[in-house]
Amino acid sequence: MAPLSGKEICSLLPEKCDKSTVYRTLNALFEKKVIQRIIADHEVKYALKGKNDQGDGHYGDHIHFKCSRCARLFCLTQLEVKDYKLPAGFTKEENQFLVIGICNECQ
Repeated sequence: MAPLSGKEICSLLPEKCDKSTVYRTLNALFEKKVIQRIIADHEVKYALKGKNDQGDGHYGDHIHFKCSRCARLFCLTQLEVKDYKLPAGFTKEENQFLVIGICNECQ
């Protein structure tokens, strides 16, 4: 499934919902490291994290791809974002990795 914005999630729900509740839930899922945030075109979208290969029950961030022709956003769950050794004094809070190019359908 492609990453979705809070607004898109609300539109998919069967009944009218309180947007504040949706955004609070998204923030809670992000804090619990179940979903990741992607910023594309000045909009925050959310995607489920994928299970990592270490079998420890943790979920890993994956790379996203935005097509510059059709503007669709794809989850590339097979490409996990690796942790980088940061310089002293830097602390990672989250990964956001977006590749922009032309998707296989627009080629």
